Amino acid sequence: MSQKVDPAAVINQVYGKYAAAGHRYHSELPPELAPWYCYMPDSGHNVVVLLASDYQERAGAPASALDGRTVPAPVRAVLRAGWTVSPEGFIVCDLPYDPILGLTTDPADDEFAGSQPAPEQLHVLAVGHLYHPNKKSWPETTQVTLSEQGVEILLFLKRPNDREINDVRTGVANFLLMAADEVLLLGWQLGASLWQDGTWEAARQTNRTAGLPETGTAGGVSVRIVLVDAATGLVEAIRLTPWTPAFTAEVRQAIARQLRTGGNPSKAQSTCQKWYYTYPDTASMVDSPAAIVMNR
Repeated sequence: MSQKVDPAAVINQVYGKYAAAGHRYHSELPPELAPWYCYMPDSGHNVVVLLASDYQERAGAPASALDGRTVPAPVRAVLRAGWTVSPEGFIVCDLPYDPILGLTTDPADDEFAGSQPAPEQLHVLAVGHLYHPNKKSWPETTQVTLSEQGVEILLFLKRPNDREINDVRTGVANFLLMAADEVLLLGWQLGASLWQDGTWEAARQTNRTAGLPETGTAGGVSVRIVLVDAATGLVEAIRLTPWTPAFTAEVRQAIARQLRTGGNPSKAQSTCQKWYYTYPDTASMVDSPAAIVMNR
């Protein structure tokens, strides 16, 4: 069993001489984040987190060895990015980090005592909350986002059962990639669940810059997987899981290939139809010589 950490003790030990007492956030924080809140005079309202990439590199290390790896991150940045709670009790969040500059969140996320909250409160992505504040039902589908801001797989499933929820939360994650000039297919298997997939075209992703986050010379990116009950709109599971550096490099090359050739919706549709005709389900793609597979 993992050793549980005491948030107050970690904050006092690592940030005691920097943190300012007597401050509270202007809005109620989710119960998981509230114990990790602290106020820094030079950066304002923060939540102390472990970066996802850092935590994954040190998986299995004792909790005492992770205390000093935590970083204070702006509350708004954490709420926007989403988070998971590690077995040790740390808040794990996928935020941009530069080895020289440190945490590189949007300066607009910094909030200080006395500042007014934004007129529209930032929507919280958390288990038990609506995925979208104004929407309570969704069609059953999957959605893949590959952007410089992060990688996300959205799963909309009507009334997922306990096994399906637990597979998303903790099941072994395997991935596969099929790539062409105008489209790519990303497949995944979580725990005992069946293989699933989603297609992605750079030309159709207009809300975020196509790409992957920078990871250094040989790093792998973290993937955020969100399971939403399509019947209620409620988030049932959120998970961060890493891609290997090799698989990350393959996806990065596939994205660059699309960006070089430009979009062609009709060719993309034709390619997808060929894939689905050749392979009756995603599992059958695993043995294809054209597939790049990442198995745990």
